[in-house]
Amino acid sequence: MKRVFAFLALAVLMHALSQPIVAQERGVLQVRVGAGWLSLPDFIGGLVVGLGSIDTTEGVEGYSFVPMINPNVELLCGVNEWLALGGSLAVGCAAAETRFEQTGEVSKSTSALYPTICLAATTRYFSSGQVTIYGSWGVGAMMLLSRQTLSNETNTQVGFAPMANLYPLCLSWGGSAGGFVELGWGAKGIVNVGGFFRF
Repeated sequence: MKRVFAFLALAVLMHALSQPIVAQERGVLQVRVGAGWLSLPDFIGGLVVGLGSIDTTEGVEGYSFVPMINPNVELLCGVNEWLALGGSLAVGCAAAETRFEQTGEVSKSTSALYPTICLAATTRYFSSGQVTIYGSWGVGAMMLLSRQTLSNETNTQVGFAPMANLYPLCLSWGGSAGGFVELGWGAKGIVNVGGFFRF
């Protein structure tokens, strides 16, 4: 399945690059702000926090917090009628802790923050009036900042992992401003909803 997506993305990109530059699209900047649900980094961050919060101390109970909502922002510049290039930033977080049932004091706490930066591209499949169907793609890296506190001792770790955005089915509506819905998987979530404005 990954090969099929890669082939389709390459074919659409090659088609976009073969199109003549259109004056009204070239150089147009677009800022997109979204909120995605259940991103790929959430699974990694949730796993790190979950494993790090295991506490075998007697008389403790656990609490966890993985919001699974990832705010994200993209800045894109139109290359031609079919292609825009730029960058994206998405941020996720997760936390867990165990507390002593009798006193409510924290026994162990673990948290993670995982920002992702990607080179981004959108490829327009179809446009009619103010409705556009497109694909959104990206490749970059996720930084994982994890922190664990146990018996008043704090341990902080930093890690990096490659990350990508693969959103083959996206819909936007509007002119100089509007909204969008993106379906796929990556740092922005399985479903990413938001708004944009062009200038």
